[in-house]
Amino acid sequence: MKKELILIRHGHSEWQAGTTRDRNSHLTGQGIREAGRLYNTLPAYANLADFHIISSPLHRAVETCRLALSRARFSSVYFDRSFREASFHVRGGLSLPEDFYPEADGKVSSEYQDFKAGIKSALADVLAAHDRVVIFTHGGVIKTILRLHCGSDAFCTQIDNCSVTHFVKNDEAWLLQRVNHRC
Repeated sequence: MKKELILIRHGHSEWQAGTTRDRNSHLTGQGIREAGRLYNTLPAYANLADFHIISSPLHRAVETCRLALSRARFSSVYFDRSFREASFHVRGGLSLPEDFYPEADGKVSSEYQDFKAGIKSALADVLAAHDRVVIFTHGGVIKTILRLHCGSDAFCTQIDNCSVTHFVKNDEAWLLQRVNHRC
């Protein structure tokens, strides 16, 4: 049976712009425009009619979700605290390699280990209950899910605002179909 997981990062936020220190910030004008573009392009990328849609409850993710979906689809969104951004700088909790071919040393902070374990547990529950899932979330969450998928905390990448990361499971194998895709 085919399964899908689509992760969408929120639009540009006030916290990113440096206009607030509140990590539960709202979208900026730029973020509102980015999320509005998703409203027009996301339906061509994927028919979300039979997807279970989840959003982080943080303002920037909720606002992105509300602007990217029809009113009817937004009314059925499930808000899950498990997919909100970490309360710490995720990259600071990792030991990232200097070499292109890193040796796995497993040095990560206990704070990050707890964050990752929470995401892993919540994601396992969601994927066990639903075949097709969309999650409006945050860069740190998406990068953590990518690390879980590739089995290494030495992996790090840039996740752009309002980008799509898409996993598909066919014939018992999960494949990463797209990373950081702009619809």
